[in-house]
Amino acid sequence: MWDALAVSPYIKDLKEFFMSLSGTIVYGTAGKVKIFSPLAKDRKVLKALLEGGEAEIYKCDEEKQCLNPQLTKIKVSKEKALYEKVSITINEIVAAVANDHNPLDERLKNFLEMTKFPLLKFVTTNLMANQASMAMSIANYSEAISKNLLMQYMHEALQAVETSLSSTDYAPEIHKQLINQIHQATVYVEKIKTESHNDMQELMTFIESSKTTEQEITSKVTGQLKHNLGTGS
Repeated sequence: MWDALAVSPYIKDLKEFFMSLSGTIVYGTAGKVKIFSPLAKDRKVLKALLEGGEAEIYKCDEEKQCLNPQLTKIKVSKEKALYEKVSITINEIVAAVANDHNPLDERLKNFLEMTKFPLLKFVTTNLMANQASMAMSIANYSEAISKNLLMQYMHEALQAVETSLSSTDYAPEIHKQLINQIHQATVYVEKIKTESHNDMQELMTFIESSKTTEQEITSKVTGQLKHNLGTGS
């Protein structure tokens, strides 16, 4: 698996994370094969990424071949976990939209594109209605947004690993084993996505609630425009 990832432009830490998600197979001395199972099923890894905390991932003994990966404990601080980062980022978006002289930078634009939720529209609508507290309340849903981002990230990571395998010359049985491990890890990801369905639905319901506010704003602007044109009452 490390050989497959070597053709990808990922930095070492991300390669190890991807390899941990999908698992790997290592050829040792005298042709001995060692299988490392996918860690996507380990809830501690996901919990650490989302909330912060300790977990174990496969870490390489050396970067070139990674013939002796070891389960190594890592610690993710709360400040670097997704929940906290997403909450802070949403508040930055609200502040940027509220300040016309402080446009969204590329980092915030990329975040909005990745979330797949109409967050910007929700924030803009409520700020136009002078409901800043409502706009900022979307940060309360940072947990649901974080889970969605993580699931999307994991899917992309596993797909990247599977794509990288196409450029290797593994024996057919080894290639099949690795692909099976990737698919197994994907099943774990889908299971977590299903478990998070209610959180996602609650978030979408909350966002949809801004449609009434949007309609009120549109009606008010239209009425004012008609009045200015002399067609209103």
